Amino acid sequence: MSILQEYEEIKKQIGQEKWDSIDMYIHQNPNLTFDKIIYNKENYINFENWFYKEIKLQKVDILNIWTSDYDDICCNAILYKNDNPV
Repeated sequence: MSILQEYEEIKKQIGQEKWDSIDMYIHQNPNLTFDKIIYNKENYINFENWFYKEIKLQKVDILNIWTSDYDDICCNAILYKNDNPV
């Protein structure tokens, strides 16, 4: 697979809005490059957090986490959209 084909596959996976936002993120973080975001888990998580906070205006405050009797992981959380709890 060529690098262009690989990038097109990544673009499909993350979606057009995130793909377009990577340039803005790189502009704000000049030490990063596209490949350092896409291929580094920690950098991608930081990008995801930035994307949802700054672009989508969404935030999650996790209040507590527990495991149910069925080994499911549960949590109480407050979800925000445009700084308003929903």
